[in-house]
Amino acid sequence: MGDWGFKISIPGVSVLSATTLQLVMSSSFNMLKAKLVGTTTGNVAHGLAYVPAYFAISKISATKAGIVGQNYFTAIPYCNATNFVSGGGGVNTVKYYIFYQEAA
Repeated sequence: MGDWGFKISIPGVSVLSATTLQLVMSSSFNMLKAKLVGTTTGNVAHGLAYVPAYFAISKISATKAGIVGQNYFTAIPYCNATNFVSGGGGVNTVKYYIFYQEAA
């Protein structure tokens, strides 16, 4: 079988001849697929039987947010095989993205 899938090229470029750099999207690209997105000050059960990849942002004030490693968290958020643990300790609001992909 030949090459098949879903592709979208940039305006003015034929999707049939577009290079990878001229594609806006392709089903051959490795894309993160979100399982859960939300906010919490505690823990969230993710329902996966493995440690998933995740991203967390901590709300610092009405106009500021910080990512993991910026020391704005009460404790560092992490995922284990059952839960996302916000590190918010019931105080800091954490926005989380939990992905279907297994963490490296």
